[in-house]
Amino acid sequence: FPSHDTAAHVVDGSSKVEVVLVEGPREASIVEIDSKNDLAILRVKGSDHPAAPLAASRDVKLGQPVFTIGFPNTDIQGASPKFTRGEISSVSGIRDEPTQWQISVPVQNGNSGSPLFDESGNVVGIVVSKLNAFETAKNTGDLIQNVNYAVKNAYLFPMLEKFSDKLEGPKRRRFFKKFESVVEDSKKSVVLILAY
Repeated sequence: FPSHDTAAHVVDGSSKVEVVLVEGPREASIVEIDSKNDLAILRVKGSDHPAAPLAASRDVKLGQPVFTIGFPNTDIQGASPKFTRGEISSVSGIRDEPTQWQISVPVQNGNSGSPLFDESGNVVGIVVSKLNAFETAKNTGDLIQNVNYAVKNAYLFPMLEKFSDKLEGPKRRRFFKKFESVVEDSKKSVVLILAY
């Protein structure tokens, strides 16, 4: 049974959850929810979908390039995966929250739960939110741009311990491997999650 991780707010309170794989939608069950850190683990029966390798949070540095692949605004942008990239802007989240990264990777509604990858294709976090530009403008008079957050892997690893036999260790990018190939490989482990 492959497992997939996502943001808790994507699936919490849903009566039905589906994961869209290459072979079509499959019903998923919620294995575990960590509402405090906004993480969830889903299980999908009858699929051998590949898992992305995970890197330790302690190896992630300020300024490090990162990217995400997700499914924002599917009703407008469509259901094909969307790629965006940026950097680790801060090693802590809003108000110095230690469980999160601040990232400059552009995200939209629907990116929540998307994996945050390093340049080698290792997951370093899960995208969970963005700073509300309109609320910030009301309070500060400044229109904040591209301030987004991802939960660090350090808070995901404990939830995945029971699946440790299925998890891959971190990969190192070979100097001859093009970045586009890393993105293509990473895309294979990303799925659209539908919660009803």
